[in-house]
Amino acid sequence: MVPAHNCTTFYRKIASKFAVFLLTVAITQSAIALPTMSSNTDKKQIDALLIKQTSFYYGDHTIYLTRDAIKDVFEKNGTISIARAPDWKVITFNPRTKVFVEHSKHAVNGVLQKPFALMGENDMHDKPLIPTSTTTFKGYSAQKYVTPAAFSRNAVQLHKEKKVISSELGRIDMINLIVPVGDEQRAILAKLFDLPPKPGITVEFIKTSLDGTTEPHLLTTLIQKVKVSDAEMRMAPNYKRVKEHAQLLNYSESTNDGLLKMMIGDEKKSH
Repeated sequence: MVPAHNCTTFYRKIASKFAVFLLTVAITQSAIALPTMSSNTDKKQIDALLIKQTSFYYGDHTIYLTRDAIKDVFEKNGTISIARAPDWKVITFNPRTKVFVEHSKHAVNGVLQKPFALMGENDMHDKPLIPTSTTTFKGYSAQKYVTPAAFSRNAVQLHKEKKVISSELGRIDMINLIVPVGDEQRAILAKLFDLPPKPGITVEFIKTSLDGTTEPHLLTTLIQKVKVSDAEMRMAPNYKRVKEHAQLLNYSESTNDGLLKMMIGDEKKSH
């Protein structure tokens, strides 16, 4: 007959081994489950506001605006800009060439607008604007803005004194959507498109010169609520960082011509 203490030791060993087995199974299942959780997070659908626009600088582009991110897809050159909370660094990348540039939210202004700066075109952000009346724009409440009368009178006087030419700016008309948008998002969009930083999202910006010629600085063709995944609001991994925006389209030089072609589109593509 087996002593009682030997039976107890035997059962303890079995219980110990069974516990180790259960722990191993649990760890293995957890390890398997982790990628699934990450994948589910990436695929989770979140609310976004889609805004299709035509910009004087960049041509047609589509903005996706979520609670904590901005994505802007530029159709002519194929690049994409993304900024996310909490640091709101602006990453512009080319899915075709797998390269990107990165700038802080404070360094965005003027990066892609350099050629226009030399032409004296991109100084809209510091123009004075005052609110006039509210309106409805494509189903959304909106606020109208216009340059003060004093601004236009001063421009006319300078033209009379032959200090400026007739194509000089005489008036600005701007419309901003009255929608919830974070200060960081609003500031980045204003910097990207050279716009006065006013509340809301700018959907229309029209310049009128002293000779009466109008020029659309920014126009909006579509606004709608959509669903996007978190993964869609991020740059994919394994992209190479480069120094200059011109390099996104394989322009190795940081010339004004290269930047200009990058903005407006060019036949020089990378495959």
